[in-house]
Amino acid sequence: MNTFSELWNQFAAKDVRFQIVFTFSFGLLVLSAVLFFIVLRLRKRKSKADRKAKALLAEIEPIILALIYEVEEGDKEWNAQLAYLRNELNVSMYDFHSYAKVSDYLIELHQQLEGESAERIEKIYKDLDLPRMTLELLKNGPWHQKVKALSALSEFRIRRYLFEVVQYIDHDKRLVRDEAQFAAIVLGGRRALSSIGELTSPISKWQQLRLMEQCAKLGDPVKPNILDWMGSPNESLTELTLRIAIKMSWFEIILNVPDLIGHKNTEIRRLCVQAVSELGDSQMISNLLHRFEVESKSVQIEIIEAIADLDIEGKHRSFLISQLVFGDFDVSLAAAKALEATAGEGYMVELKATVPEDRHVIIDQVLYGAA
Repeated sequence: MNTFSELWNQFAAKDVRFQIVFTFSFGLLVLSAVLFFIVLRLRKRKSKADRKAKALLAEIEPIILALIYEVEEGDKEWNAQLAYLRNELNVSMYDFHSYAKVSDYLIELHQQLEGESAERIEKIYKDLDLPRMTLELLKNGPWHQKVKALSALSEFRIRRYLFEVVQYIDHDKRLVRDEAQFAAIVLGGRRALSSIGELTSPISKWQQLRLMEQCAKLGDPVKPNILDWMGSPNESLTELTLRIAIKMSWFEIILNVPDLIGHKNTEIRRLCVQAVSELGDSQMISNLLHRFEVESKSVQIEIIEAIADLDIEGKHRSFLISQLVFGDFDVSLAAAKALEATAGEGYMVELKATVPEDRHVIIDQVLYGAA
């Protein structure tokens, strides 16, 4: 006790600045020790849950494989094995790690297999009551669990939960709404398109490509539903509509090009030019030329490529030559490629003698693949 009093007296006699620094340092030391202890507890808990999930998967994996490849559906053994699995999961799957391991395993199997084997996996997933647990995670789990749940619902085509899925297509978290939009189209098809048309959140280019591929599988019957998106104030929906129309060769989209060719969104203008190139005719080249000088370089290159596709008679060859001579390198190279595609190599060899020498390297690159 005397020793402590002496230490305290010595500390009290120190300069105030020393006391402040010492107290602050000691507090940091204690805080670090507490945080270190908390991290160890959390890692131990996570490791325990992970080991438990792996043990559960190791136990049920042979049974699942037997149900897929060996046991006849509807046999007593089939029902008995399903009942055993159901009991095991009801007891063991009280945390996300266990559910995620089993769900991910079934999804991986389903993606690898097809035909009757894939159908059996779908039946096993439903008979084990995993859709109910998936729905609980979707409603009550944090955002990363919602993503997992949405992916599982779309993979196994759990259509009865379409309404619940649609609630998340405009979620604050981008990954959640991306997965929900994709799942909605997979599960609802044409029924989900009106909800997609009401989106207010921006759709990334990567997500647009996912949705485009899925919408394309629905075919021409959904054309009116998708073309209705053109009236949306959401510019990314306009981009998506243009992408789908180009992929599906919906010529009706050309009627929207005059109104959109001057849009403030560069990507929309670029897609309009692409639509003209894929679905238009040579009469629309004049519309593109009117926009050329005020466009960004990327759109200018798209316009040049569109002219190469549409100008079969070569009426606009002089324009391409002017861009070869006076454009910057990227535009000049695009013009050279367009001329080579429409007029042929012989014409390019003759043209080389008439253009400035600093443009010879561009023609050589087009003709011989080297600068």
